[in-house]
Amino acid sequence: MTASIKQAIADVVGRSKTIMLHNQLTGSGANALFTISGFVGIRVMDYRMTGSAHNKYILIQPAVVMDTSTVAYSDSETSDYVGQPVHLVR
Repeated sequence: MTASIKQAIADVVGRSKTIMLHNQLTGSGANALFTISGFVGIRVMDYRMTGSAHNKYILIQPAVVMDTSTVAYSDSETSDYVGQPVHLVR
């Protein structure tokens, strides 16, 4: 883990974020291609990026994310906990 990745994770602890889910991976490293299958709202609760590989972790929990750039599609079954903010209409 680079110092910038550790800092990026530290910056989002406790904040709601949207992450992409994938169901297929081809290639590896910089040439990896992921097939995006959905989006989910999460909150990073804790992390450990030091020590041996089996002691490193990122602990997340589901969380509601309100994002103005979200495109609502009522028949979608691919995304959870992600939505648009409520708008008052008169």
